[in-house]
Amino acid sequence: MIKLSSARVLPTETGNDENLQAAALSHGLCLLRVHGQEFEDMPVRWDWSLLPGSTQVAGRPAEIPWDITKFSPMQPCLGEYTGGVATCSGSLAVHDMKVEGLHVLKYWFAAHKGIASITHVMASRDNKEPVRTCVIAQNRRGAIHVYPDRNGGPSQGGVVPSCQAIWHDDVLWIFPNRPTIEVRLDCRSGTWWDITRAYGHEKTAPAELLEVWANTPLNTVLRWIAIPMHHRIDTPPSDLPLDLLSGDAWSACWWPGQQLLQLVFLDIAEASGPWGTVAVSAPVVLQIDRTACTLHVAGLGPRIGNVSIAIDGRTYDLAMPDGENKGFAVTLPL
Repeated sequence: MIKLSSARVLPTETGNDENLQAAALSHGLCLLRVHGQEFEDMPVRWDWSLLPGSTQVAGRPAEIPWDITKFSPMQPCLGEYTGGVATCSGSLAVHDMKVEGLHVLKYWFAAHKGIASITHVMASRDNKEPVRTCVIAQNRRGAIHVYPDRNGGPSQGGVVPSCQAIWHDDVLWIFPNRPTIEVRLDCRSGTWWDITRAYGHEKTAPAELLEVWANTPLNTVLRWIAIPMHHRIDTPPSDLPLDLLSGDAWSACWWPGQQLLQLVFLDIAEASGPWGTVAVSAPVVLQIDRTACTLHVAGLGPRIGNVSIAIDGRTYDLAMPDGENKGFAVTLPL
């Protein structure tokens, strides 16, 4: 589940002393469910400055420049543009956000075999302030295996430089860019009174939590891919069901078994690989599903004018409306 809101709408409703933390939930919350118990009672245990999917200046409330205890329901959301498209075979969502001096572009690709999430941090008001992106914040279930290299092992928390992958609760999280991550294991309880005044002050039973966040240097791309594995692995498998490739201005995830291509172009470029050749005339993101014969396309920012996409010699031309565009998201037949 991905939860996003743009500046064109008001945040999630807060009223009658209920849903008091709603303002925190509309700026990139990303919850991956496999068993269904990953986030049971999590709202009362969460560190609200470290929500899964959020990018923020370290140590500050997640992407919220106002005091949520004084939240005004008339305050607009923070996304410059938010959009997405979906079919039965997959989906694509994009989010352009400016807050606290950060300019963050976020892209989410969803498919049957996993989710590839790409976060691009563009700028910061103060380069001395560290920026971090939360990848996982959920109930702990069993062991956590961390792979700083080909030889991984159980983790009890701490900093992992150049992390390759994490396995937990039947999900393998892959980090193609090998970022420095921090793993925090904590036993925490909470009360629903902090969420809604309809309930009492009684605390929920303590639960073991797993929180993982990655340092996000400025002007870099942070990528992670979540793949349900349903069994523990001793080392990151060399026969993963995807290929990861990149160029000077693009990065790609290619799923040959599904004939599915997920591409991020940061500029005008041409990307060649096992899938053939794809060229674009503007910085856009694409999900090409040759099995379902669909093409998801999305773009962010005022640089997006008319867009031309060439896939193995066939050209798709998209005409943008007059005026400054914040972004777009469309689905086309292949």
